Amino acid sequence: MIDQESRQRKPVLAGILSILFPGLGQLYNGQPKKSLFFALSPILIYFFIGASGLLNTFSGFVISVVMFVGYMAFVCYDAVAWATKQKNYRIKPINSVEYYIAFIIIYSTITVAARPMIRNVTGFGSYVIPTASMEPSVLVGDKIMATAIDPEAIESGDIISFTRNDGQLYISRAVGLPGDTIKIVDDKASINGHMEEWVAGQVSTYDGITYQNYESKLPNGKEIAIQTTIQVLGKEMPPVETSNTELLIVPEKQIFVLGDNRNNSMDSRMYGTVPFENIDKLVRYIWWSKDLRRIGTVVDN
Repeated sequence: MIDQESRQRKPVLAGILSILFPGLGQLYNGQPKKSLFFALSPILIYFFIGASGLLNTFSGFVISVVMFVGYMAFVCYDAVAWATKQKNYRIKPINSVEYYIAFIIIYSTITVAARPMIRNVTGFGSYVIPTASMEPSVLVGDKIMATAIDPEAIESGDIISFTRNDGQLYISRAVGLPGDTIKIVDDKASINGHMEEWVAGQVSTYDGITYQNYESKLPNGKEIAIQTTIQVLGKEMPPVETSNTELLIVPEKQIFVLGDNRNNSMDSRMYGTVPFENIDKLVRYIWWSKDLRRIGTVVDN
């Protein structure tokens, strides 16, 4: 005989279970159908957010976060409310550790498997920046949001993500489009005979490296931030061979890319142009950064 105390559902426990695994609190309350609905709904919300285009803007990203948090709060509230109402709950077969563990395993498996698939279908991706090649526009540790783009729609000045032959994902700035002539002179890009214009800004130092910052205007009018490395640990930065290159014509269906950290970047000057089929996404904005002031910074214009 099960005693009266064992029949009670604990609201706090139901809420915690729902926060950890949406739907588990409902399973704890003896509601398997509602449990299944709440377990699958986050995947549908995830798909809706990606397919709706909300993630194209930072404001849309904030709306998406609020939407998801609001849903999770509702699931938690529902579990707590039902656990509170059931004063004389009779234990069911599903109220066993085996069912709870099975739920957690199935939920985790579906979630892990579904997210990459949804990203592929909806065309968005979030990445953490590991190197300084795109500073000062994007810093090491910044978390960026990127969305799918038709390579034909890329403009000079866009920051794009792409893969190389090693299968690794990179981000860099598209500078030369198919048919453009590109030449690098003292780290400045000449595009179809028109040199980008640099205006010197402040000198900055961090992590023992001193940089000269510039405001640059590309020939198409797009304004971007550029920097060059002056000193490393108190020693002058030696000349870089790639700071000057011969004239190049960008092949059809390929893009010439440069890093914004011009004399400290691996880009098309080393590994050549990027084929259209290797281009992945357009980088939109920074959604998280160690420097909280950078959160929400748009990097696609």
